[in-house]
Amino acid sequence: LEKSLDFVRIDDFQTKNLDGHAFFLSHFHSDHMRGLFSSEFQKTLIENNDKMLYCSMFTKYMVLSKDSRCKIPMEKICAIEVNSTRVVQHNNREPVQVTAIPAGH
Repeated sequence: LEKSLDFVRIDDFQTKNLDGHAFFLSHFHSDHMRGLFSSEFQKTLIENNDKMLYCSMFTKYMVLSKDSRCKIPMEKICAIEVNSTRVVQHNNREPVQVTAIPAGH
C-alpha cells in the first residue's frame, strides 16, 4: 500500500498485520478472514482504542452472531451501509474515503 495508507489492512488479520489501525473485512468468506478470530487480533482491537474493524452492516451481523469464536466487542466493529461512504483517518494522515459495495457472490 501507498505510504499514506500504511495504517490500513484489508482481509488479512494475521500477526504480521497487527500494526495496522484500520482493518477492513470485505465480506464474510473464509478466504478473506485469515486471522480474524485469532486471540492476537481480537486482543489488538480490544486493547487499542485507535484500532477498528470496518465492514458492511451485513458482515458485522455475520461476524457477531454467526461465529462463536468472535470476542470482538460490537463497538469495535464499524459498519458501513452498502453504497455509503465513510471517511477513515488515523492520526494526522490524510483521510481515506471508503465506500461499501455489494460483494456480488
